Amino acid sequence: MKKYLMLAAAAAVVFASCSKMDGVATTQQEIDKAKYDYAFKSYIGGEVASEQTWGFSSNAYTKSAFTRSMSSPEVEEASAPYSAAWVASYLETATEPNSTNAWDNYDNSWSGYEDDYTSWNDETGTWNQKWVERPDNDYVTNFKITGTWDGDINVVATEDADGDPRTVVVTGTWNLTADQRVGGKGRIIVANGGTINISSGKKLNSVNEAQIVVLAGGQIIGEGSIEYSNGTDSDLLSGNWGTINVGKFNNNGGNFYNYGTLNTDVMDGGAANSCYYNHGKVNVGNSGSSANIRIYNGCQWNVTGDFRLKMLENTSYFYVGGRLETIGSEDGTGQDAYVALGDNSLLEAGSLHNTGAIWYGPTGSLESTYAVADFGYIYQLDWAPGSVEDGPLASGYFANNIYVNIHNQDNAILGSAGSQTAKQVFWSVVANGQGQGNGNVTEITDGDTEIIYGDSNFSRGTSGCKPSYTANIPTPPTPPAPDADLRIICEDLSATSASDFDFNDIVIDVTYGSPAVLTLQAAGGTLPLRINGDNNLEVHKLFGVWEGDEDIEANTQKQKMVNTGAGPSCSAVVIDSSKGFNMSINSAEDAKNLKIEVYKNGSWQELTAEKGEPACKLAVDPTFTWMSERKSIKDEYELFVTWATDNSFKSKWW
Repeated sequence: MKKYLMLAAAAAVVFASCSKMDGVATTQQEIDKAKYDYAFKSYIGGEVASEQTWGFSSNAYTKSAFTRSMSSPEVEEASAPYSAAWVASYLETATEPNSTNAWDNYDNSWSGYEDDYTSWNDETGTWNQKWVERPDNDYVTNFKITGTWDGDINVVATEDADGDPRTVVVTGTWNLTADQRVGGKGRIIVANGGTINISSGKKLNSVNEAQIVVLAGGQIIGEGSIEYSNGTDSDLLSGNWGTINVGKFNNNGGNFYNYGTLNTDVMDGGAANSCYYNHGKVNVGNSGSSANIRIYNGCQWNVTGDFRLKMLENTSYFYVGGRLETIGSEDGTGQDAYVALGDNSLLEAGSLHNTGAIWYGPTGSLESTYAVADFGYIYQLDWAPGSVEDGPLASGYFANNIYVNIHNQDNAILGSAGSQTAKQVFWSVVANGQGQGNGNVTEITDGDTEIIYGDSNFSRGTSGCKPSYTANIPTPPTPPAPDADLRIICEDLSATSASDFDFNDIVIDVTYGSPAVLTLQAAGGTLPLRINGDNNLEVHKLFGVWEGDEDIEANTQKQKMVNTGAGPSCSAVVIDSSKGFNMSINSAEDAKNLKIEVYKNGSWQELTAEKGEPACKLAVDPTFTWMSERKSIKDEYELFVTWATDNSFKSKWW
């Protein structure tokens, strides 16, 4: 830790600093920088992460991955099959279950009659065939639960005597303390205000294209499980528009649509063509033993542990905290395993075990159309016997426009891979394997795949699932510069430990080129600020709001803030060769060298962003919404402090 002796008129104060210079700070510029460093570290509550480059890293990945394009692949849509009006009409004629019509008191003396009925035997835990006939006035097809019902409704396990399916609509509370089977074409509908509570060890089990629907305002909860089977009948569409929160969810062959929130400790796909279509939020602990799960994700999918799947089409955000395993041969269909990533989609996994799956990214210009895959490490690549070049035949390959980050090396490779690590083999063979695709699978490095994730950050809109940030973040007064590659936001050395650190004193968009083009977006600082050491590029003058003496160094008047909500709103200003700016900038590292200075205490002082030291400027995505005046960056973007202080944090903070 470097120490600075701060010489002031009244007292000498020692400040901890991370400035390049050692020794005693005697110049005003050294004093101002040391004060800023001290204030910055007080603001973030600790030391700066040693590997923090403030966004100015090589191969910087700065294009926004938040504009969730719903381009190919597309996730099939569905509408809730029952309306509030339908529910209200149904309830008028439906019957509440009771100890007689629910068959809880089945009398064996009724056996021998001609009508077939299947009942559940609690003592043996099996389904018994009974020959019975119910009295006509006790025969119920349409049940409703508007109060509270405990236990199962045995007659729902099969069709009625005329072959008609039974239906249960729940607007009250149904406590399943026993297994509940839903017979062929049967329907369980949880409407607004309704709850099904499945006890631990019990299950709600649909068969033969039976239907389970949770409407908005309804919920199925509990530690038990849902086993959903054979749900491919388009007339009996099953899905969740409310809340499901259960111990296990097993789609045992069929289509299930989620537009609400689906939480489960274990998710499974027990048969071929077990398809999940997600347009809401799915939160999973782990997958089960089966690898037959087929996922079409158009919104938010979060797995905290390990997850196995047959195929994935992702147009939004898919996260696996543990190991993501793709399996190509278990479901008996003979269909290839694959992962299709849509334009601007994101996939994160702690590790990857790829067995036979082919990964497709979007096509088009890599600069504007791409997906991002971020892996902690390659857990395993399965290889065919022979040379490394044989590998993709068994392990699959990556093709088209995908930026890939593999954080760590690993040696877990099956088959022949020589002395190469899994990461090396991935880049030498699997990426653009055997010349597949357009050759645009591209490596990016740690810190470049910056992703934000959280329960509150997604909401369904008219065009699919898109991020939803906190409402008090201001709308930028001007849009990003066309084709901008980078946005630089600055703090002008005036901040103290008690101030806001809004990083809006200068906001500049950078479009790479030789020369580059700058677009000045905002000036939240009141001190003179210039670009590239050129007084003609003083930002207030460029905005046309300069006041006072034309001589910058002689002027003592504070300047107006622009486009930060505390002063005038002005059009963005393009700074190019016509204004004497001829600097080449073709990377984030180049952008770090763009000189931005503040005139403070009688001298021009540069705003710096040195690795592992308090920064006066940050590189962010061009779509980043800068702070309005007096808004603290850590209050508006709660992950900022974690990003600034923690080397292990690799997610996007804004």
